[in-house]
Amino acid sequence: MYHSGINMSGSPLLQLWPQDNATKSDVLPIEKTDYGFVQRGSWRQVDRLDEEVVELDGPFSMNCVVGTEVFTFVLIGDQNAGKSTFLQSFSHQTDRNFLEMTSLLPVLSASFVNTRFLDSSKDVSDAIDEPPFLDTDIGRATLCLTVDDFAFWVMERELDESLVTSLPDGTRYVVLQFIEFGGDHLDQMMNPAKCPNAATKDIVGRSRTMLAQCRKVAYFINWQSLMGTSAGIESQHVSACEQRQPPVAFNDVAVRVLLERFEFLDTLSSHGTEILVLACRTHVARSLADMFPPKMIEHLAFQALSRVVGMSVFPSADVPSARTGQTEEDTIMAVLSSMVNAIISTKALAINIGDQGLCAAHHINTDGSLNPEGINTTIANLFRRNMVQSAAPPSAFVADHLLRCFKQPLLRLSDTGESFGLFVDRAVFKEYLEDLEGDAEAPDAVLLQCFDSTARSMVEIGVAVAHWSGNLSHLGIMISASEGEQPIYLCVPEAPAETAEGAVPAAGQPLTVIVGGTRNMHPPKQVVGANAEAPGTTKNLAESEQIRFPYHSGLFAIIDTFFARNVPPEMWLQRGWIQHKDGARDSTYFTDAVTRVVCDLRAELAATAQSTAPGGTERDSASAREDGTAIMRWLWHLEDLCLAESLCAHAMSTQGGAGEHHGTTTAARVDIGLARRRAWVTRLLAMSPLQECDAETYRACTLRAHIC
Repeated sequence: MYHSGINMSGSPLLQLWPQDNATKSDVLPIEKTDYGFVQRGSWRQVDRLDEEVVELDGPFSMNCVVGTEVFTFVLIGDQNAGKSTFLQSFSHQTDRNFLEMTSLLPVLSASFVNTRFLDSSKDVSDAIDEPPFLDTDIGRATLCLTVDDFAFWVMERELDESLVTSLPDGTRYVVLQFIEFGGDHLDQMMNPAKCPNAATKDIVGRSRTMLAQCRKVAYFINWQSLMGTSAGIESQHVSACEQRQPPVAFNDVAVRVLLERFEFLDTLSSHGTEILVLACRTHVARSLADMFPPKMIEHLAFQALSRVVGMSVFPSADVPSARTGQTEEDTIMAVLSSMVNAIISTKALAINIGDQGLCAAHHINTDGSLNPEGINTTIANLFRRNMVQSAAPPSAFVADHLLRCFKQPLLRLSDTGESFGLFVDRAVFKEYLEDLEGDAEAPDAVLLQCFDSTARSMVEIGVAVAHWSGNLSHLGIMISASEGEQPIYLCVPEAPAETAEGAVPAAGQPLTVIVGGTRNMHPPKQVVGANAEAPGTTKNLAESEQIRFPYHSGLFAIIDTFFARNVPPEMWLQRGWIQHKDGARDSTYFTDAVTRVVCDLRAELAATAQSTAPGGTERDSASAREDGTAIMRWLWHLEDLCLAESLCAHAMSTQGGAGEHHGTTTAARVDIGLARRRAWVTRLLAMSPLQECDAETYRACTLRAHIC
């Protein structure tokens, strides 16, 4: 762990986080990872959670409808503009004004995560420009309220009552989710060559895709960088008074960056993105407005814009301009409005800021503490300007937790501790949520109720397989025969097939297995027998979906990459998440990685088939058991190959668009080169739940493989 206790002497943020408020660095420790650095924070209103949240062990946890609606907002903007300050404010419990914050916006719980993607060789100093926050690549904050508290807040802020009346029936909680793309990340979207590595380049490509789909975004402008430091302005003021010359207060570089980013947003979207511009860190601008007449400030702003554009640019008569008698803040906003509208009209951009698309954002007081009223005003403005990117159930949160649950195999241990289940079901997920002790984006009961629908979705997009029977999925295998003979078709039946005595362990007896794990996954020692039920199975669980993620380490690592890097599931958890290199700009890393996994799996499967092929000598019971273990592992990796093959086939055929269900794709092909196929099939049938079937039954299987 690192602490962002960097010497802040002379830093412009010293006034925002003075020495008596230094605990902010302590509550935001920086963790170094293999992909860069991450900061996390959370807060829970324990007393109210006990009163308002349905407990997992309560009698109503599965019968009472406890729906949750998630409102998602996308934030972008300049470096050091205060986006992370805004996101972290909801969990900054050590701030002197946090009690006022929770009284104005009575959240039950809040979470904050801030991620910076850098090569592992980089130090923490490379990840921070202005303490205490990392230079954000992707950040996220969530805050959960009861629907009654949200309705009261909507009424207090005089917002549209349809925000409440249009909620789905049964909604009990509302979650506000803020997804931030940092300034450096935005620069990487504009120029992928700035990405530190191939994996980050692919994530940047996905960020770009998500941003292109956004119809509404909030853009934070850093007025301090746009207009220079206050010290610089004061010195220019003195010089101007002495020399009787107007000061040059606007930063041409910052103006050019603003123009280029607006041009990028325009080219990124074909539907005309609506932007809410939030002016942050305006203390410098207020100093300027106090020193000089409004028209002079506007003149200086358009001088800088004209220099950047390379032609004379003037304020539009259709946009209210700065005038004498305005307050300092009104002057600032009038100048900004004129500049932004001039950029849009001069460059003929399709983006839209609307008649009231600019707001001042005051999130920090002059003493460095939170400004609860200013923060609440910004949230209200996001709703008032209809900046909601999406309103949906919390499925994305559940998907994130499902993978984290799968990475904890100890949750699937039997009562004796001698075996474990391959699949995650509702009971396992419930135990995982209990261990979180409420530290989740939505109440545990809500996440648990979304388990089945989210599990089915993850199977549909090709990142998981569903349980069918005997620790296997709905797998079908076609084995090629010699010329003139019919192929052999095998499938996993709905009910476990009878097996030869001694070939496979009986139900409840452990079967030793070696699975491909990762550093985040504890490789289990044993797994229940092929025909055994998962440990802890009850009647209720028979109605629960059961899924597993790949056990092949290479394929699992690809899927886990996004979760491990705290990439919001909304960015990739959809059909077509593996994109073809020609169909998504600068997005080849994961496509190539899956292709390599396919090649590796084919080679491993062929080698295992050869090693388990029947020989001419009699096998003892121990050797037969080893063969049975190898064959079951072979079938699990065959299922993984089907996932990987379908992802590649989808990418190649659709080039990143929405495609077919992976179960309808071409069968995965493996060349095992066995001359005695019939003898090998006989052993395969004896040592697994597979049984022979006809071609029609094979084609009805969700996953299909063609063995040559």
